[in-house]
Amino acid sequence: MRNTSITSRALLFIVGLLAIAAVLSYLVFTKYQSDFEHHHKALSEQAVRSVISELKLMFNEIERATKLYISSNEDLIWQLSRNPDDELLFSRINRSLLEYFPEHYTFTITDQRGNLLYDDLGESVGVLCRRNIEQEIQSDHASTIVVHPGPGEYHIDIMVPWSYRGREQGVFFKSYKLDAIARLLQFAQPKQHKLVLTRIDDPLLIEIASEGGRDAVQRTRSNRLTAAEVTRIAYQQQVDGTEWILNDIYDENLLSDYRLRLWRPLLGAWVTVLILSLVSLYIINREEQRRNKAEARLRRSHEMLEEAVQHRTQDLMETNEQLTQEIKRRDMAESMQKIFMRAASQSSEIVLITDKDGKVEYVNPCFEKSTGYSMDEAVGRKGDLLKSGLMEVSFYNDLWETITSKKDFSAVFVNRKKNGDLIYMDQTITPLVDESGCIEHYIATARDITEDKSNQERLRFISEHDLLTNIHNRSYLESHLNGIIT
Repeated sequence: MRNTSITSRALLFIVGLLAIAAVLSYLVFTKYQSDFEHHHKALSEQAVRSVISELKLMFNEIERATKLYISSNEDLIWQLSRNPDDELLFSRINRSLLEYFPEHYTFTITDQRGNLLYDDLGESVGVLCRRNIEQEIQSDHASTIVVHPGPGEYHIDIMVPWSYRGREQGVFFKSYKLDAIARLLQFAQPKQHKLVLTRIDDPLLIEIASEGGRDAVQRTRSNRLTAAEVTRIAYQQQVDGTEWILNDIYDENLLSDYRLRLWRPLLGAWVTVLILSLVSLYIINREEQRRNKAEARLRRSHEMLEEAVQHRTQDLMETNEQLTQEIKRRDMAESMQKIFMRAASQSSEIVLITDKDGKVEYVNPCFEKSTGYSMDEAVGRKGDLLKSGLMEVSFYNDLWETITSKKDFSAVFVNRKKNGDLIYMDQTITPLVDESGCIEHYIATARDITEDKSNQERLRFISEHDLLTNIHNRSYLESHLNGIIT
């Protein structure tokens, strides 16, 4: 009866601990998921606001540069408006436009009533273009930007008034391909997010995405947002001066992937706790049964074997002490294992563990995020799966010579992600030895320093190029000429 009572109390105690652990796990899971959603909503808002700011800056700069171009070439524009069949005039203007505006597509000249004086499209100007011309003239040059279809390219028009000898003559507008805007969306959209521009009057119609305009989008999918995509819009905002709404749509697997990454370590911990709980219950029950049998034998032979009973009691006390120490050792090992798993999974640095032959046994979430390889893809493979092929064989020979001699090895590695991109890692590899001094595992910790490298390259590019046209600037030319002269 006493044995059953102790086992029952132990079982109730363990069940209570598991219930508390379950509640804490749920609260932690909910908190992390909520923080993750808030983080991505903030990320979406930041991306949308940043792209809108860049678009405004782009359009204002194009309009300003166009006005400067017109003021510098008003004679040529006037002559072409009077002689639209003069191929030489067209060639001179088109050549100079391409020098000013590399993304230039076509240009058109109208009078003050919107009548075409020159059309570089080689076709009748479409309804949308004519509507924008009328809006430009009637609204004191305040037309809105919208995507126009064309026989060759979808494009946008930037319209400004043009004058000759101080008198306003009409509208001069240039058409631009959508490549620059598509590149901006592709560059600015966060990972597992997609930035798309849709129409204000038709919010489901995709005007421009990272693939390009509507014509490029509909090669791979419908050019309209689906109902599921609408529900995943994290943030949207109207783009002033245009007929567009900029939407940030997160990937359909974003939340499910994150939940899976959260559940994996939790399930691993729960399996470990359950196994240890069952083992503890088994040990408690077994020891209680053993103790009851021993006490029964002692009672039956008390008079005859008093000295033997005392010896047995001493043995039992030693056994209990050993069991206590064993339970403490296992509890400590379990605690250290949990701490290590939490530290590795929550670390902002990459952690990779291999056996003595270099086969991967464990990678942490930071490794998965930085390289693109999941734990299932990495485990069992050689530790060189990230090799980029850009580092000398002597480097790796030196690495193995160092770590096999039980010394740490630190260096900057040029590795390659799963998607083929290069990643720079400041990495340290440490051999782990057993009690006899033999190497059992290798543990590598690394920090992704690719952004530091990329920032250095970006700063050098900015110092030597014009950000609007990507053409070498005056500073680069002076430096280049000085190098040639010296």
